[in-house]
Amino acid sequence: MARDPSTGGSPGADSAGAVNDTVADAVGLSAGLLRGGSALTARQAAHMVAAQAAALTIQDAAAHLRNVQAISAAARAAVLERIARDPGSAGSLAPLVEAAEAALRDAEAHVDRTGLTARRLLDRFDPGNPEPDEVQNDE
Repeated sequence: MARDPSTGGSPGADSAGAVNDTVADAVGLSAGLLRGGSALTARQAAHMVAAQAAALTIQDAAAHLRNVQAISAAARAAVLERIARDPGSAGSLAPLVEAAEAALRDAEAHVDRTGLTARRLLDRFDPGNPEPDEVQNDE
């Protein structure tokens, strides 16, 4: 089926549900590699797909971190503005600052965990690893 440029290249999809051309091309390439290929070719294709999945996951985690950073900064700015208007409110607003900082620490930890998981995923699908089930878990 021909690609429809008005929908991001995805046949029959509306623009909200369009598939990224790069993803569509990668899926097509992966399927081509798997048809009639050797075990090594299959492992290489699996590694490529795993790498793409890991990259997208890390990008999502980084975007989430940026969003939390913006929200945390806005919350702290609002608290500081309130304290500037009413210095007596500092004690009651401290939990808001602590919550913003905790959310930021959680988002940073999420990026770290995502990176470790992505590395383990890539190790598992490494074409040079003849026994992928033997990959050690870092946890």
